[in-house]
Amino acid sequence: MSGYELTYGGFLLLGGRAADAEAMLIAARLAQGIGAAMMSPAALSILTTTFTNPRDRNLARGARAAIPGLAGASGVVLSGALTQRPGWRWIFYINVPVATIAGIGALALIARDPRERRQSSFDLSGAVLVTAGMLLLIYALVQAPITGLGTTQTIGELAAAIVILAAFVGNELRARNPLVPFSIFRIKGLAAANLTQLITFSGLYSMFFFLSLYMQQVLSYSPSTPALPTSR
Repeated sequence: MSGYELTYGGFLLLGGRAADAEAMLIAARLAQGIGAAMMSPAALSILTTTFTNPRDRNLARGARAAIPGLAGASGVVLSGALTQRPGWRWIFYINVPVATIAGIGALALIARDPRERRQSSFDLSGAVLVTAGMLLLIYALVQAPITGLGTTQTIGELAAAIVILAAFVGNELRARNPLVPFSIFRIKGLAAANLTQLITFSGLYSMFFFLSLYMQQVLSYSPSTPALPTSR
């Protein structure tokens, strides 16, 4: 995990400081997302294997589960203050020392596992298919208000996304070590729990985005102090 964190910090710095064009900024943000996607399961795996006592493991899981809530509550306020005062690039800078310290701490504190582990093949084709399918689906939905929902471009993009995602499902059914083993959905309540999480976070994150735009561009509030309108 430490390597992922240090790399993640590097891409944060690249996206904030070196980005002098829209394409570079988007590419750096994409790389950051990939780094975050690597760190999250790695962190959970380290937590599970490090804390062998059930009570300690539950406490560690509880602490880990509380962090996203704390980040969601404080991040909106702090990012507004950074955006208004030093500038929007500081939303990248502030994470660099945090990622660096976490990476160094992981190297120093997490014990190496001397046990040999059985190597298993990584479902690369599944990862590529689901990533490409979801990216194309999101792109089609974002561009639909501009190009038109009934246009050939939008319909073609949506159809291609469905085909790619269907190929992903077929790949998972045949893969030796699937990225998403569909057998887990036989666990009672898992599908309902995942659907609930999907609906909850879809509304939550879109609310952050649209409310920020509404309060700043329609109500003319400043990024950090809603009571003080920005000057026009």
